Amino acid sequence: MKRHLEIRDGYGQEIGDSTSKKSPLSRVKISPALTAEQLQQALNISGHVRLSAKPALRRRTVFLDLRKIRLPVAGVMSIMHRISGVLMVLLLPVFFYLLDRSLADEAGFLATKTLFASDLGRVVLFFALWGLMHHLLAGVRYLLIDLELGVDKPRYQQSAWAVLFAAPIL
Repeated sequence: MKRHLEIRDGYGQEIGDSTSKKSPLSRVKISPALTAEQLQQALNISGHVRLSAKPALRRRTVFLDLRKIRLPVAGVMSIMHRISGVLMVLLLPVFFYLLDRSLADEAGFLATKTLFASDLGRVVLFFALWGLMHHLLAGVRYLLIDLELGVDKPRYQQSAWAVLFAAPIL
């Protein structure tokens, strides 16, 4: 592991570190046996010197490729819980409109019945019911986790898989 060195003045302000090319530390040969006193003599400084074994900081990735990130099953289930909640909120006005239309008169009821009998209506109804059941089951799972039931690794993975498979079936 590379040794990370930094120089600080008496007020704690950083003067330089070994990761910067412009730092005075870039001209010092850093070895495992280097002490703070030796470094002060080599740089002819009187400030405080702190030596640490932290690795040099790397630059953070700016653009993440989300297709390459492999989430654990509990992470996928958590994202699905959020998606199902948004889906339910977005479909509420549609279902209220369809309920109002079906209760208004016999023609509205038949039109709503025909809509739900179509392929598109069945797909929308399936996803709405899946979202409702997934959100319910995941919510119960999170409540049990809050009660510290199923927190250990095999249990939380099993419960996440159970929610993912049970929601479309119910």
